[in-house]
Amino acid sequence: MKKRILSVLIIIISVILLVSLFCFFNGSLEMHPTEEQNEKTKIASSIIGGICIIIDVILIRLRTKHG
Repeated sequence: MKKRILSVLIIIISVILLVSLFCFFNGSLEMHPTEEQNEKTKIASSIIGGICIIIDVILIRLRTKHG
């Protein structure tokens, strides 16, 4: 049961990581974004992506420990 929960959490966090990568490469999704808006989007998506990578590594290690 724990292995399934960890697998679902890994998938959810990985999807969030992919969305943050999408935002990082595409910038702000407004019609006519300013350079400042694009910069803020890149900073936020970098932070979120870094956190997601750390959480994914922890969850994968926990999953391999449990079976």
